[in-house]
Amino acid sequence: MNKGIPQDASESLARAIGSARKEILGRGIVREQADLLIEDVVESYQREIVEFATITASQRKDIFNLRETVIWLNEMLDENRGGD
Repeated sequence: MNKGIPQDASESLARAIGSARKEILGRGIVREQADLLIEDVVESYQREIVEFATITASQRKDIFNLRETVIWLNEMLDENRGGD
């Protein structure tokens, strides 16, 4: 659907769009208004999904860096204890 959005989130968004379109049209809102409203909602969700994916990637990087730091500190402790 959009670059940067995970596939399962994109599929959920597509289902939500379809449901919203039916609901809006069922209430007598003209199609152009419905499409504009849905476009606004979709853009909002897409921004949130991309932001979440960015945060998740950042957290993974932080976890990796923390792991590498722990390994390095452990090696330093081993050297100070006379290991190796």
